[in-house]
Amino acid sequence: MAALTVPLKDESGRRCAPDEFLIFKGHPCEDFGAGEQAAIKWTFAESPASGGCKFEWPRASCGILPKRLKSRLTPGLPSSCLQEPAKPRCSDDISYMITANRELQVSFESAEGVQMVEFRGRRCGYDLIEWHSWRSVSRRDAPWHSFQLGCGQVSIHQQLPTSCVYVLEPAIFEIYMDNVKWIHKYFDNGEMTVSDSDGVPQFAGASIMWQTDGTYLALQAKWNDKKTHMVFRRLSDDGSNFQLKSSQMLLTARGTLPTWWSFKFPYQQQKDFPQVFNADKLVGCSLAFDRHGSCYKIRFMRDIFLTSNASAECAREPWDMGRRWKYVSSGFGVQVYQGAGDCLPLAAHKEIHLEVVDTKGLPHIAFTVTESLCRTSIRIVADTRPFLEGCKNVYKEAWEKGI
Repeated sequence: MAALTVPLKDESGRRCAPDEFLIFKGHPCEDFGAGEQAAIKWTFAESPASGGCKFEWPRASCGILPKRLKSRLTPGLPSSCLQEPAKPRCSDDISYMITANRELQVSFESAEGVQMVEFRGRRCGYDLIEWHSWRSVSRRDAPWHSFQLGCGQVSIHQQLPTSCVYVLEPAIFEIYMDNVKWIHKYFDNGEMTVSDSDGVPQFAGASIMWQTDGTYLALQAKWNDKKTHMVFRRLSDDGSNFQLKSSQMLLTARGTLPTWWSFKFPYQQQKDFPQVFNADKLVGCSLAFDRHGSCYKIRFMRDIFLTSNASAECAREPWDMGRRWKYVSSGFGVQVYQGAGDCLPLAAHKEIHLEVVDTKGLPHIAFTVTESLCRTSIRIVADTRPFLEGCKNVYKEAWEKGI
């Protein structure tokens, strides 16, 4: 559902006013599995008001909004979708709208015929949601109805998310390719989006992720069974300018960058956080140690494997043996790794938070592991120079190859 920013008439002459909401219908362009994205083909839109305007696009293209509505909607429509419900921002007041399917309408007898339903909930636990009320959005004065779902409880017919995300202000950049300006938005959870200068999303159905070690900025896009990579090199110490070697294209910050982004690059670190080591520099490095009868095998910015073998065998084990924790993001020197499965009723996932303290040449190494419900903290105190000397930086290699 989105609102018009300008008045618009349909083919029958019916007029939709500015700020009037339209309900859009579409479908995925191809079959896709869990965790995969698919482009959306938008085919129909109508006003929920009686006698309101209607629009049909029987020949619509995948992932592209009809030109007549381009830049005339707020918020803009997505160009791709997932099988799983999108996660909202964590808050004490969460609002979430869905298209009511037949199962959902049967669940709420008084909602018969309703197409759009708004749900309200609140954050509970670390990052879970407790839903408590709903209403139809077919009319502005529709009443709210109460219901009860526990913290992180499985959602109604799987249409509601059970967890939320903490999202900071994105870092926004622009780049010119073939004389066309593209906008990059980098989010602190490792995701990024690409849009044109009008804000229309591009590369429908693609999942795009990013990582940086403070020198190189690596992008990876994946859709269907295809993957592509692109690596930029930092031109300025504040992380505001990057260059693509193969074509000399420049990626330039658009406005002031958020602090979480600037921290990842030398200028901000030395200016405001001189004592904090950015563990992202250790990309390509590996380390194994044992604590409390467990063996931790770390491949920085990739994964952590945990086994229960004796200390003498820890470093000699295969690196891919044990329970795997996958790297998901980092911020202000702390890396986050997620394990498989949930951690209800407190958190959506179990996590390991990894911090590295650089002794800057002092021959001292120590490992501290602190465990609590759903969270494990690892603190490594060591001279990082030997690690860096023996690391294989895949970003640097890709840059040198002109990828």
